Amino acid sequence: MKNDALATELAIFAGRYKVPLGKAPLLPTIFETAAAKAGGKWTATTLAVEATYKNPALAEYLLKCVDEIAETDIAKHYLLAFAEEVA
Repeated sequence: MKNDALATELAIFAGRYKVPLGKAPLLPTIFETAAAKAGGKWTATTLAVEATYKNPALAEYLLKCVDEIAETDIAKHYLLAFAEEVA
């Protein structure tokens, strides 16, 4: 991951909200995409801080996104390839 602060915040988010290890690799893309759609209001890192510490409703929304995206064929392929790469 290109941003150490983002990696740290996503690790805290994943721990706090018990994101399964099999879905955690999706977090950077989800947070970066959500931040990009916020029209410059947030970076992925500030969005992670907001969701982790200040806004549980935002966290729940992003967790729902993780679950929904993880069920797509492309995400399943990506997650399988990621698991094989790190194994």
